[in-house]
Amino acid sequence: MKIKVKITTPSNMKYFKCASGTIVEVEFEDYVRCVVASEIGKAGLEACKAQAVASRTFAASRGILEGKAISDDAGKAQAYIAARDYYDVCNQAAAETAGEVLTYDGQYCTTYFSHSNGGTVYACEEVWSQKKPYLVHRTDEWTKKSGVKRNGHGIGMSQAGAKYAAS
Repeated sequence: MKIKVKITTPSNMKYFKCASGTIVEVEFEDYVRCVVASEIGKAGLEACKAQAVASRTFAASRGILEGKAISDDAGKAQAYIAARDYYDVCNQAAAETAGEVLTYDGQYCTTYFSHSNGGTVYACEEVWSQKKPYLVHRTDEWTKKSGVKRNGHGIGMSQAGAKYAAS
């Protein structure tokens, strides 16, 4: 299945040979594979699989399966660098989780992730105005054990915690 990606970053403009703002079509699972490589990099397989499911769900919750375009800008959506296809573990993670998404009450979950929550996952409404019953305040033992300080909004999956758990 092809999805639409709005190209805004210089590396993707160069890769696709297009101007900023151009919308290109890419295979959805290729998109996920590149997002995993761009977001979590060469991490353990299970961390990459968690990232793949979170990234696929994030994109689906933004309407890409209904034809809406998603930005390649990490500040507006999630990091997508098309040329990032050189991590075998990212390719494997995307392939092994192909089609897997998270749902709640029959709807795609709003999945968030950041580099590190520092050991505390914040409820969505503590940081942003949205309230999501599955994005609740709790302790994140994996990130706490990793020792990585908070870096990011702290809602949803901590990539540092996922890497630590996978190791």
